[in-house]
Amino acid sequence: MYIYFFFSLLLHYIYQMETADQAMHSLFAGTATELHLLTAVELINNATLPGQPEFDNKESKILAKQALRYLRMKAAKGDVEAKIKLSTILDRRELGTEAIKRDSQEATLWARSVFDRRLSAALAPCVSELIVLTEAESEDGLLEKIIKRANETVMSEDKKQKKILKHMSYLVGILFIDGTGVDQDIARGITYLSKSSEIGHEGAGVELAKILGDPFKYPKQYNIEKSLEIYESVAEQQQVQLRRNGSSADSRALIDLARVYYEGSETIPRNIEKAYKYARRIAESIGEQYCQFIVGDVLLNSQNSNIKQDIQQAIFWLTQSGEQGFPLAIETLSKIYFEGKVKGIKKDYEQARNWCLLGDDIWPSGLGYCQTCLGDMYRQGLGVPKDLIRSFEYYQKAASQQDAPQNYARYMLGEMFFKADGWNHNLALAADYYKMAANENYEPALKRMIELNAIQEETKKSLEKASIKRNQWKIWSIFSPRRKATA
Repeated sequence: MYIYFFFSLLLHYIYQMETADQAMHSLFAGTATELHLLTAVELINNATLPGQPEFDNKESKILAKQALRYLRMKAAKGDVEAKIKLSTILDRRELGTEAIKRDSQEATLWARSVFDRRLSAALAPCVSELIVLTEAESEDGLLEKIIKRANETVMSEDKKQKKILKHMSYLVGILFIDGTGVDQDIARGITYLSKSSEIGHEGAGVELAKILGDPFKYPKQYNIEKSLEIYESVAEQQQVQLRRNGSSADSRALIDLARVYYEGSETIPRNIEKAYKYARRIAESIGEQYCQFIVGDVLLNSQNSNIKQDIQQAIFWLTQSGEQGFPLAIETLSKIYFEGKVKGIKKDYEQARNWCLLGDDIWPSGLGYCQTCLGDMYRQGLGVPKDLIRSFEYYQKAASQQDAPQNYARYMLGEMFFKADGWNHNLALAADYYKMAANENYEPALKRMIELNAIQEETKKSLEKASIKRNQWKIWSIFSPRRKATA
């Protein structure tokens, strides 16, 4: 074990001495920088594809290995083109020379990392170690070498090896969790993530907490109490790091903590004070929209003695969140300005209209409350010219929402046809809209349905009376003497 560590450290030292610029200079002498990747592929093809002039040539093998090393370095650092070229080369069926052997697992790793940001970020700190592993004499593929490396242990005082091991363990954990290049094994992935987290990898702790806190994707592993415990631990580490370095590497723990405590669950009661504490840190540092909303909402509605209500600050944070397109912030601001019920904030139909228009544009079908407000504005001419057609259109949008149809909008559509104030009078259509709202126990619609039923009943009785009178006239005319025709 110690011989391997010494050998690994020696290689690290050698590769650190030979910078990337020096390696490129020796491999791509006289070649333009933008052609380095193409040249590397050409060097590999010359040594590995049958029919090429330099196929299986000793010198071409050396160049091919150097070119492959260059591609791996570029790919691990995040170069998308290098990843694509590597995945294509390593998955070729014709590979099998001494220079480069086919490795479909490694090919999958690079191909997946093109689209998977988390995997790509996990690979980046492992660049040097990956190069060491690929050039180590062994019949194992790269992924098998990575897993063996992550299985090793280090002395507590060996900081360099600890750093390498925490990144390698995190990478392996991600591979097993997602089944990238290996058979998916959630339990094994959690083991590696736990190991990485214990050594001090923030991202591993966050990933572990996310898995334990997701009852839908990982029902067997679900443990919300353990998830929160890990989140709290990571958050504390980040606070220490923030005090020392003025920055924190990973904000996801605080974001998830703020969300969990703000929303609550069956097993975790809402804790507005904790939600505010974590959300405030994120809102002030990176401006995450949900956390900005939480801060604004808590300051707007605070009933907590430890958090003083501050309307102006609430509006500030809600505006920051709304300008990023966060739906709850947009809806809250629309309500504040349209209804004018918040102390110190007067009705402002211009502001309300601006926020409501943003809400109407939210994918996929807009915010029902905002559309209802727009319907009211155009129906009554509040801050806009009165326009019944546009009012009808916005009410119709709100009433037709799939997930949360607005019963008030349904009721108002019924009112337009019922009252016929500048609109077509149609009791049948009015009844249809009232029924939709009444079915959801919307009180005004229920009352209007009673009134409509009474009108219909009265109309029915009037028609019946008129019908009886006509029938009586017919009978009387049959039996009454007819006048004789005059000559």
